[in-house]
Amino acid sequence: MSSSFPLYDNLINDVETSVDLKTKEKDEFMSLIKTIDDNTAELIYALIRVYQLENNENNISTFTVPYDGKFIDNEIKFDLNELPIKLKHILFKFLKLHCNVVK
Repeated sequence: MSSSFPLYDNLINDVETSVDLKTKEKDEFMSLIKTIDDNTAELIYALIRVYQLENNENNISTFTVPYDGKFIDNEIKFDLNELPIKLKHILFKFLKLHCNVVK
C-alpha cells in the first residue's frame, strides 16, 4: 500500500522491521541529525507523521505530537528510543541518503 508521500514510499522498501538500530548506527544517526537544516527537519517530521498515520497509531489527532515528541525552543524533539524500530530504520536511511547528497 502506498501513501500520499512518495519519499516515505521509497524509503520504506527493504527496511528492517524487527531488529533495532545497533549502537554504532544510533551514534551515527545522532551525529547526522545535528547537521540538518530546517527544511530537512520538516521532512523528518513528515516521515514520522506519515508513519504514524500509515500504521494507525493511537492519538492520530493533528494536534498531538507523535511518539512522545516535545516542543522545545520552538522545535519538536523526539527521543530516538521512543520511536518504533521500523521508523528508526526509515529515518536513518533518509539521513544517510540526504547527507550523502548534500556533501
